[in-house]
Amino acid sequence: MIIWPTVLERFRKEILSASLAGVHWAVAV
Repeated sequence: MIIWPTVLERFRKEILSASLAGVHWAVAV
């Protein structure tokens, strides 16, 4: 399963950027 870590990493980065965007919006508002 070579593809699994890549998918996991991409998913983690998506969650991270989404949470950062949420924090940014919370601070902006």
